[in-house]
Amino acid sequence: MIYFTSDTHFGHKNLVKGSSSWSDKSGCRNFKSLEEHDDFLIHSINSVVGPDDVLYHLGDWSFGGFENIGKFRSRIVCQNLHLILGNHDVHIANNMEGCQSNFSSVSSYLEISAGGQKIVLSHWPMKIWNGSHKGWWHLHGHCHNNLKPDEWWTKCKPNERRRTMDVGVDTNNFSVWSLGDLARIMEKLNSYPTNLDHHSGD
Repeated sequence: MIYFTSDTHFGHKNLVKGSSSWSDKSGCRNFKSLEEHDDFLIHSINSVVGPDDVLYHLGDWSFGGFENIGKFRSRIVCQNLHLILGNHDVHIANNMEGCQSNFSSVSSYLEISAGGQKIVLSHWPMKIWNGSHKGWWHLHGHCHNNLKPDEWWTKCKPNERRRTMDVGVDTNNFSVWSLGDLARIMEKLNSYPTNLDHHSGD
């Protein structure tokens, strides 16, 4: 089985309502403590993703310094975990050699084929991506389920919504998305409408 997630933010105390020092906690996750938050997310992943499954994590893995990378990775049973770097993964990007042993791969951008479906993976959302006019999916994180439709997006008719999606933990009750979950969602959408860029459906 193949799964996707993003933005776990393990060890990020300010993102947790019970431990945050932010004056405005409206954007915080509703956990009483950082430990409760981290334990919940790890249990949520391990209860679905098995040792022999494949998990793509689309960035913002952990906070708290370099030592937390391996600390949280060791608690996840999945052996095939691929990391796409996010904006908060500087400590990983700056020590790629030291982090490679924790993940099956580490990259800033990745294109995969899963179940015959071409998928573009990045931490940040794109308006246009490779193969978007051919029905390729684009999965991203970063937005914590807060991405609002803009004028460009609303040019699309409802049945022409682009095959793109935020797969961060905030979009799925702190659980992962399976390839099957995403296929059922994407099947309801047409491929990228070609009249919005220079492609003509070739």
